[in-house]
Amino acid sequence: MAEDEDKSRTHVIALLLTSKLILINANKSLPIYVTASVMPAYGTTRYYRKRTVNNETSTEFDVQDEGMDVFAMAGFGFNYRIWRRFSGKADFLLFRRNLTSRTFDHYWGQGWGEKALHSLSIGFNYDLGKKS
Repeated sequence: MAEDEDKSRTHVIALLLTSKLILINANKSLPIYVTASVMPAYGTTRYYRKRTVNNETSTEFDVQDEGMDVFAMAGFGFNYRIWRRFSGKADFLLFRRNLTSRTFDHYWGQGWGEKALHSLSIGFNYDLGKKS
């Protein structure tokens, strides 16, 4: 009987640079904006497989790789102030590309609804600063 053990480990450091342009700011509590981001990322990865047959272990794969990618994203979003220091946000990133590789956008075969769902980002913010 053969038993396989697969392991993979990836480490990445990335820097996200984002710009937002507010289009509409209704009652100063619902800003609607367009956003664009660029994110350079450097990473290393290692993948290996060990196979054990009759209590003898051998390494079948041991692959290491490193590299740099640059991702670009653009879309629109809005913030909504819920309380004085607490707000919620939603972004739709309709454009997502890896500028250094063509394999980043793995949602290319899906319909518009599935792409929109994968492009949705929802978050909450709490302001720690002093409010006057």
